[in-house]
Amino acid sequence: MPFTKKNTIDRSNPNYSGLRIILIFILSLGMMYLDFQGNYTDRLRSYLSVIVLPLQVVANAPKKIINNLKR
Repeated sequence: MPFTKKNTIDRSNPNYSGLRIILIFILSLGMMYLDFQGNYTDRLRSYLSVIVLPLQVVANAPKKIINNLKR
C-alpha cells in the first residue's frame, strides 16, 4: 500500500502528542508507586473484580462447554 496523505501520521496535529503519552506514562508510574506504598486501590480493585467477573464467566463459557462435551 503506497503512502498517501490519508494514511500518514501528521505530528503537527494537536491530537497526536508525544508529550501526552509521556505524561500518561509518568502518571501511571506514580499511581503504581503510591499503590505499592499504601495499598490505596484495594477497594477499587475489589469493586472492579465484581464488575468484571460476569464478563469473565461469559468469555470462558465456550471453552467450558467444549471441554464438557469432550468428556
